[in-house]
Amino acid sequence: MQEEKKQLFRAFLPGVILASIMWLIKILEVVLGQDWGKYGLYPKEIFGVKGIITMPFLHGDFSHLMANTIPLIVLWGFIHINYQDVARKIVIWTILTTGLWTWSFARPNFHIGASGLVYGLISFVLVSGFLRRDRASLALSLLVVFLYGGFIWGMIPQEGNNVSWEAHLSGGIAGLVFAFAFHKYEPKLDDSLEEELPTPAPTGNVSTSQSFIFFSPPTSSDNPQAITPEFNLNYIYYEKKDETKSPDIDHRSHLAS
Repeated sequence: MQEEKKQLFRAFLPGVILASIMWLIKILEVVLGQDWGKYGLYPKEIFGVKGIITMPFLHGDFSHLMANTIPLIVLWGFIHINYQDVARKIVIWTILTTGLWTWSFARPNFHIGASGLVYGLISFVLVSGFLRRDRASLALSLLVVFLYGGFIWGMIPQEGNNVSWEAHLSGGIAGLVFAFAFHKYEPKLDDSLEEELPTPAPTGNVSTSQSFIFFSPPTSSDNPQAITPEFNLNYIYYEKKDETKSPDIDHRSHLAS
């Protein structure tokens, strides 16, 4: 039970850290009385390329930030459960791909918010569950459908509002792509869980060696000639898995994702 709690803690901790950074940035923005939306992603302009990195960390207000916080933590935890050491890589690639695709075609305005990343993680968990088809992955996929089943509507073009459907669509497609790319991944066994079998000391009629186990036939004074019993010698061996395998633009205007 204690080990399971530690595993859950390790699974959700990265998402908590990332969300905490987002909250710290928003609090500093408010305390300093500034608008950092101008540092977001601005499509098809060189000065807007920096937004590929900064977009997920900037939010319009606290309600916008709160809407992205819980899904980010939960979904990253879900991915870590099945993908462990590559979960961080999946999140980073989703951020970069979502930002790049949004920059390449979105409307000319500042795009900010972590919703593109969230949509990518939703898509990844949903699709990878049906690709892997193991119980844990399918259970997480169905849970995502239950929690965020309406996310598809956020990827439909919407005019006349400040929602960046472009970032949502880019994230959703990125998650789909990475679900196919990583669905065959198998987590590595924890070294602490691997136990070496002890070598038993020779006792009685049992002898051991590093490669096989054999039995010495019994003898007695009545039968000094040992009779070899009829059985096949079974070698015991272990296989270790191969692990090698800035123009003048109104900075106040921005779109939330």
